[in-house]
Amino acid sequence: MYSLSRSEKKRLLERIKRKIPFLTTIPIDRADVTILKTRRGFNLYRVDDRVLLWEVDDEIYPTILALLLYKIEIPKVVVDKGAVPHILNGADVMRPGIVTFEGDFKKGDLVAICEEEKGRAIALGRALFSRMEIESMKRGKVVENLHYIKDRVWNFCLRYSRLS
Repeated sequence: MYSLSRSEKKRLLERIKRKIPFLTTIPIDRADVTILKTRRGFNLYRVDDRVLLWEVDDEIYPTILALLLYKIEIPKVVVDKGAVPHILNGADVMRPGIVTFEGDFKKGDLVAICEEEKGRAIALGRALFSRMEIESMKRGKVVENLHYIKDRVWNFCLRYSRLS
C-alpha cells in the first residue's frame, strides 16, 4: 500500500476523464489517494480512507461503495426482487428481471444494477446491448455482472474503508 504522488493522481484523473467521465464527482484531486495492490489480481484505490475505485486489467471501475456514497451520474438498470439474490451471487442480469431503466446507454457502457424497493445500487455491470435493444428483448442475458455486494471487491472495501 502506498500513497499516490500529485503527478500520479493527475494521471489517474486523466484516465478517469478519458474512460469513465461520470466518476469525476469523486474528489480525487484534493484527497489523499492510496493504492492497495491485492494478490487477487486487482488493485484498490482508497480515497480519503474509503475504497472508491478498483482496477483490473488496466480498467478502472467505481466500487458499489462509491455508487452508494456519491451522486454518480451513471445509467441504471432496476431489477425486481426475484433477481436480487441471483445478482448477489454473481449472476448476470437477465432481461425478464429488469423492471425499469434510468438514463441512456449503449453496448459496453457501465451501468448500476439497482434493486426495485429502495433503488439502491447492488451491483455494477457492463451492458451487453444498448438500452433500446434491451427494451425490445423478451429474454436473454443483457448485463454482465462485474462487481456486487459481498464479492471480493466489496469485502476489501469494508475491510479497508473507514465508514463512520
